[in-house]
Amino acid sequence: MEYENNQSYSREQVKPEQAMEILKGKGIIITKEQAIKILEFMNAFAKIVIKQHLDK
Repeated sequence: MEYENNQSYSREQVKPEQAMEILKGKGIIITKEQAIKILEFMNAFAKIVIKQHLDK
């Protein structure tokens, strides 16, 4: 499976459908496209945080 920008994800990562269900459980309804954007942002943010931590 691939995100919108052709970035693939592994089994360990949250799939867009899973993100939609998680948020739905909190009363937040999003589209698959929105879930993809959220997951792309979270992935980019995680990479930044890890890089900053490793650079210390």
